[in-house]
Amino acid sequence: MIVLKTVDLRNDFKKVSDLVNSGEKVLISRPRNENLIILRESDYNDLEKHNKANYSTVHNDSSLKVAEGTSITLTDEEIDEIESMTGEEIKSMIGKKREGIYQLKQKPTRMMGFVKGVPPLPDSFFDPLPEEELQLWGI
Repeated sequence: MIVLKTVDLRNDFKKVSDLVNSGEKVLISRPRNENLIILRESDYNDLEKHNKANYSTVHNDSSLKVAEGTSITLTDEEIDEIESMTGEEIKSMIGKKREGIYQLKQKPTRMMGFVKGVPPLPDSFFDPLPEEELQLWGI
């Protein structure tokens, strides 16, 4: 594999293209380690075939687990909850999930701060404003 800088690719694109066509793989070094790899289309197609074959194997294996009943399904909320759990808590959750007894921790409902201690509003609060009040507001 040949490593080049972006400026080298710009200055000698034809030479780099010839190298790639001869089977050489080229890494373009970029800032913040955002590097690129240039390879022949046929090499790329081979990689894609390999990735699809691996996906198919994994997908078939997971389908088999679903059919056997050995897999579990997690909701988005459960996945969010897992992020703050320890390994033992995750194992316990998975065991309970398999047994069908796991439930998400209920988040406490929050009361808005400005509502605390405010007496209930009288029904007249929702009555239309008198005409002179509306005129003061320019309505």
